[in-house]
Parts: sequence; C-alpha cells; structure tokens
Amino acid sequence: MLWMVQIVFVMMQIWIFSRIYFHSDWDCGTMDHVSEVVASGSGFRVGDSFIDYFSRFPNNMFLLGILSMIKSIGMKCGLTDVYMPTVIVSIICMNVSAVLGVLSARRLLADRDITVLVYVLMQILVGWNAWEFIPYTDVFSVLFLSLIHISEPTRHAQ
Repeated sequence: MLWMVQIVFVMMQIWIFSRIYFHSDWDCGTMDHVSEVVASGSGFRVGDSFIDYFSRFPNNMFLLGILSMIKSIGMKCGLTDVYMPTVIVSIICMNVSAVLGVLSARRLLADRDITVLVYVLMQILVGWNAWEFIPYTDVFSVLFLSLIHISEPTRHAQ
C-alpha cells in the first residue's frame, strides 16, 4: 500500500514540476551545463572553466557522473530537453529516501502508530521538499544516507 501511495505522490510531483519548470543557477547551473557537455561526448579540454570549478569543488565529480549518465540516456532516447530526466530522477530519489526512512522507523520501533507519524513527517520534510526539483548533491546524498541506514542491523531497545 505504501508503494502505491508513493507512486501517486511521485506522479503528482512530476506534474507539479512540469508546471513550475525552471533551470537553477549557481553550482546547480554549472553542474547542469557541464553534465550536458560530458553527456554529449565533448568532455573536458585544457583551459575549460570546468577544470577550475572541479579543482575547487572536487566533491561534485560523483554528481557529474550521475547527471551525465542520466542525460546521456535521455539523449539516446531522443530527448531534446535532458534536464527534465535529471529532475525526475531527483524526485524519485527523494521519495525512495522517504520510504526507506519509514521502513527504518518501522523496523527499529515496531509500532504502527509511530510508523504512520514518521510517514507523514517524511512526506512533509523529504517527499514534498522543494529541493527535489533541483538535481544537486542534497537530493542524491539523502538517498545514499537512507540506504546506509536501512542496511544496518536492527537494534531494539531492551
């Protein structure tokens, strides 16, 4: 049941984003541009401003790989706007993170009422967070943290 509700939420979020569509600037805009260059096969050249950017922010190289793969797949599928798939993957990542948070709570607490409360809180704080519309490090890091947490062995209070 939880997954069905979550799929409906994801569809609603994609619909909402398609109505408020925008490209972000700053680091997000740089990552958007560079990942599209890499996805198109152009790569880096000596003297590119990208090299300076990544020498200052090397932590974004992993994100570059993720965004470039998503955009490359979009290009191979014939999409002209390859930004939208990155946002859709961001939305899915945040929603999977919310579900993993709920599953962690259910496993750790074994209380149905608290699990429902955690689900509502996760939807408000994670699942319907405006940041999910910007494919950047925050969105993808939440998923990895959720995966790490759910993979830990269960610890019950004595």
